[in-house]
Amino acid sequence: MSKLTVLEYANKHQISKQAVYARIKKGSIESIIENDKTFVYDDTKEPKQVLNDNQSNDCLKFTKQLLKINKKLMKRNSELEDRLSKEQEKLQAMAMSYIQEMKSLYLPKPKTKKPKKKKK
Repeated sequence: MSKLTVLEYANKHQISKQAVYARIKKGSIESIIENDKTFVYDDTKEPKQVLNDNQSNDCLKFTKQLLKINKKLMKRNSELEDRLSKEQEKLQAMAMSYIQEMKSLYLPKPKTKKPKKKKK
């Protein structure tokens, strides 16, 4: 909340000094008198700055550049995800191959029954 003179408040809100005094009298604006000067408390927010045409064009160009860069990054990300997926599949196949090889080396071979010889 800021403290403004009646004239400053009137200029800021684009109204006349008489309108400010009328609002003070009505009680819709809070005021204080110091050294025979009337001040008004203003709690309105500053209006947003409006961009001029050059600033607007610059923002538009910058946004387009960012979108272009974002598109390239998304494409590269997709390529890397595909590559990662293929590498994971290769590693999984290698791991399965090693597991089978280890099983064949360390697990005892199943016992097979030898055919009985016929007695004569």
